[in-house]
Amino acid sequence: MVKITYVKSHLPRKLQRMVATNRRVIEAEQRKIKEGGLKDFNATVRTWNDPPKFRVRNIKQGFEITTNSKIYRWVDEGTRAHKIPKSPRLTTWVGGKYTPKTQPGLKRFTSRKGGLANSRYVTTEQVIHPGTEAREFSSRIRDKWRARMQDQIRAALQRAARAEGL
Repeated sequence: MVKITYVKSHLPRKLQRMVATNRRVIEAEQRKIKEGGLKDFNATVRTWNDPPKFRVRNIKQGFEITTNSKIYRWVDEGTRAHKIPKSPRLTTWVGGKYTPKTQPGLKRFTSRKGGLANSRYVTTEQVIHPGTEAREFSSRIRDKWRARMQDQIRAALQRAARAEGL
């Protein structure tokens, strides 16, 4: 088997310039995509009283946006039905229809007025929480930006090639 390796210094100057330009163009587009993804994640928690902090971390394949918030994970991925035991310090609320501020499956990350209607406070031995329907924010944001990323980078590389006269 024959292996051919191209060393940067052996490339023609015009091609070296093009490689450097392409690298800068790709990095610039990735920065724009990171900012857009972070903006979308922040939009999902815009109405929260104590919104989680999101971090952008560079990884080998690109970048990832993460948070350490358990509550965000529960809302994003949903929860199964579970029992909540009585706490000696707390009174439990029961009743009324709950209206979440966000809805699963929507394309836009909009919020609306949510909360409880006709609720009352009682003391109970335990509450059986019905579970939370997954909002799937992270997978929808990932899919949105993954589709856009390829198109944006391709268009930026074409603009750079035209500017270089290729």
